[in-house]
Amino acid sequence: MDNIVIVVTIVNLIYFVIWIGINKLRNSNITFIKDWDNGNDFYESLSENDKKIYWKQDTHILNIVLLIFFPFMNLALFLIDNKNDYWIICLVTGLILSCILGVLMSIQLRKRLK
Repeated sequence: MDNIVIVVTIVNLIYFVIWIGINKLRNSNITFIKDWDNGNDFYESLSENDKKIYWKQDTHILNIVLLIFFPFMNLALFLIDNKNDYWIICLVTGLILSCILGVLMSIQLRKRLK
């Protein structure tokens, strides 16, 4: 039991460091990061005010995706520790669910700003 607590703590720390790093990059004034965005054509078609709104809301969507995936990841770690083969189903379900929700929210955001 002690090993799983250490593993979960380390994985969660790495996850949060990556999450904070992503937010720091997305909230910086580096335009290079914004140019790498997959929706660059859509982003460039927006007014300056809408660009700020879009980028802020897009970052919020990314945070929701990471937040939804987090409990699935932790549950999968505990299932691995219990030698339960359903850990992969849990992890894949979390990935699929968080990605689908992120894509749907992104489509909704684009429709709202069109």
